Formats: sequence, C-alpha cells, structure tokens
Amino acid sequence: MSKPDNVIKLLLIEDSVDEAEQIISMLRNGGIALRPSRAANEAELEDLLERQPPDMILANLGSRDLPLRQAVEAVNRSRKDVSTIVYGSNLTDNQIVEAFQHGARGLALQNRADHLQVIVRREFEALTMRRSVRRLENALRESERRCSDLLDSSRDPIAYVHEGMHVRANRAYLETFGYEDFEDIESMSILDMVAADDADDFKALLKRLSKGERPPQKLNLKAQRGDGSTFDAVMEFAEAMYEGEPCQQIVFRQQVVDTVASGELEELRTKDLITDLFNRKYLTTELDRVVAAANAGTSDQALILLELDNYKT
Repeated sequence: MSKPDNVIKLLLIEDSVDEAEQIISMLRNGGIALRPSRAANEAELEDLLERQPPDMILANLGSRDLPLRQAVEAVNRSRKDVSTIVYGSNLTDNQIVEAFQHGARGLALQNRADHLQVIVRREFEALTMRRSVRRLENALRESERRCSDLLDSSRDPIAYVHEGMHVRANRAYLETFGYEDFEDIESMSILDMVAADDADDFKALLKRLSKGERPPQKLNLKAQRGDGSTFDAVMEFAEAMYEGEPCQQIVFRQQVVDTVASGELEELRTKDLITDLFNRKYLTTELDRVVAAANAGTSDQALILLELDNYKT
C-alpha cells in the first residue's frame, strides 16, 4: 500500500474523457499511485487549484478546450508549486519548443507508457525535493531566529568575527565596550577591542587563524573600551557560521575579583588548619618583608623568639 506522501495528486487537461482514463491506466499499470482529477476548461482549473491543489498537471498539447498557455498562466496566478508536463503524439519541433517556452517542465510521448511513467516519476521526485528544501530552509530560518533571540538576551558579551571584522554582536557586548549600536563597531576590527599591551600577540593570533589554525579555547588579555579604559578579560573562542560563512564566536568575560573568596583563600594559604596560627610560609614571607624594610632604614622592628618549656619532649 502506498504512503500518502507518495500518492501523486494529478490534474489532467484532456478534451476526451476516454483519453484521460487511458493515461491514468498507463500510469497505474506502471505502479504509480494517483489521485486523479480533470479540468475541462479554465474555470474548472482555477477552482481545482484553489480547492485541491495538485502536485502535477498532465496536459495534452493538442487540447482545444484549455490550451497549455492558459493553463500555465492560471497556475502562475495561483502561486502554487505545480509541475506541468505535456504529452502528445506526432509533435513537431515547433510545438515542443513552444511547450517549454510556455512553462512545461517535461514532455512525454503519449503512445509510450514507459516514457510517460519515467517523466512523471522524475518530475514528482523533483517536486518532492523542492518541497523538502523549502521545509529545511524554513526550519533553518526559524532556528536562526531563535539563536538570534538567545544571543540578544544573553548577559555574556558575544560577537561573531569574520576575517578579523565584526559581523554580529549582542547588546551585552556593546554595553561592555561602551557602544550604543552595532553600526558603531561594524567597520571595526576585533583588534580594536584589545589593549595596546596585548595587541601584537593578538595580531599574531589573527594571522594564524587566517591560515586555518584552530583558535585556543581561552585567552587572557587586557581589553579596551571605546573610551580608552581597559579591563582584564578572558576571551573564549568557538567556531561558528553566520549567514552561511564560517566565522569565530568570541565571548569576552571580565575577570572580576571576589574579595571575600580571595580573602578566604589567602587565609588558607597562610594559616594552620588545626591551630589557626600562622604557618611557616607566612613566617618566611614576613621575615623577608621586615628584613627588606630594615635594609631600607626602618629601625623600629624586633624579632621575638618564644620557645615553650618541654615542648619538644
């Protein structure tokens, strides 16, 4: 049993009902599943195009009731993607050329069932492919729209860079670097976002990337805002595509120091966990400091060594 998607909705343009039935039998005998209909005039064709849009129109090139040119014009007005195939016997060269000039996609020999079947199958496969491509294009556009919305709503400063130039940046990126609109940085290189101290190293990285080298996952550097101020940042790289072109997705993360966590970490480094007294590392660091101060002329310092009785025994 044929799947519904493989059943061809065929609209016949044929003056003779008997000839139309014969064409349908030829196709079905070749294993082609059909849901046929027939239009005897232009009004019936327009009605069928509106109510039951066909996949394919099979038109007799010799039809007097509904000439090919009128049929194609009606299809064009409907804006439906319908493949039009013409058939006939004893066709002249001029008739064949005119048929394709009027918009026919294929031509089949009326007295050759095998040829008719091949043409119908080929055009239906082409139609199915076109429809699949459109579905994929619509899905891609929807995915790109969702990605764009996610990019704009992200709090991370994110930019897309192609050949060193900005091609897309979100609101967080613009705010981080002090710009109002993307147009302000559209003609700017990503190098302009890097402070002078790190510019040479970053320029060398861009050259390597242009030669196909994979970027590092992370890069620590000093970034530069539009007003010239700088901040410590971590750049994160990821390969991406933008409007069909390969590019780099770059995330700038500011290095923010957590003073509370930093203080707790320093305490763990300098104190003994059991006694809560300063450890040897702290002692040697302080000794170095006060000795350096004494060498510099500081005189109000003293070292007191306390040793508990019987501590070592």
